[in-house]
Amino acid sequence: MKTFLSHVRHGRWDYVLDMVPASLPAPLAHELYEHIVIELAELGDTDTGRALLRSSPSLADLRNVDINRYRRLERILGQPHFTPSEAYPGKETKSSRRNAIAIQLEAELATVPPSRLLSLITQAVK
Repeated sequence: MKTFLSHVRHGRWDYVLDMVPASLPAPLAHELYEHIVIELAELGDTDTGRALLRSSPSLADLRNVDINRYRRLERILGQPHFTPSEAYPGKETKSSRRNAIAIQLEAELATVPPSRLLSLITQAVK
């Protein structure tokens, strides 16, 4: 769990996407994927950002639930230069957004004590 949260806080999105469970609640998945698209735009990797925007089930759901947020992502990806004030409104920053997402993920993804896992495995073997 600590490694996963470290990946989130440091923007190692390739690892995060490999590890994130499909059962993540929709609002949190929207938040996570939205932020990844914004960071891709900031890095100038708009092609990957567009591909993620169009192929991710979470972002397709965001389009159905909140079209304004989805269009904002399209706008950010379509700009010739990244505009931090549009991507991070108010006093929000990239690291504050990463940290907020990590906190939400930590609250959502409860860890099971190793003794409990061992107990479940033992019961399954019987």
